Amino acid sequence: MQVLHMTLSREPFALIARGIKKEEYRELKPYWASRLEGKTYTHIKFVNGYNPDSPYMLVEYKGLKKRKDCYAIKLGAIVEGTLQERLTALAKELADEGFKESAKLLRTAVKNNTDITIDMDHDEAWDSGLADYLMKNFDFKINKDISFTAFVSMKK
Repeated sequence: MQVLHMTLSREPFALIARGIKKEEYRELKPYWASRLEGKTYTHIKFVNGYNPDSPYMLVEYKGLKKRKDCYAIKLGAIVEGTLQERLTALAKELADEGFKESAKLLRTAVKNNTDITIDMDHDEAWDSGLADYLMKNFDFKINKDISFTAFVSMKK
């Protein structure tokens, strides 16, 4: 496995963890040219900070495109990472979408390293994008007629 190591600030790290950001960009500088051009990578290890215990995720490397003003690195699926960071990003997304109680439960689960179950109206779950996100990242069950139940395990 050929891994490209990159450090990110919190916001881009969270966007990648939530599956929103599909490309990472770097300036057309000699430093990045030496690390990117002509190299073959299979994965990118993104780290959020410089401490040894900083949150990280290993993401599939899907290619590089050299544009006029930057390098565009195409990102694939997250294959390994700090689950707590991904769940914290999900809690923020839930809160932003108005699901304050679910976000609070999720933040508490992350803090205490415990499993939780999230219940909400089925239409709300699909309309908010929560169901799609959980389908891609976690174990869940859906009763399509009545409710949405997501079981989030901290042991994944």
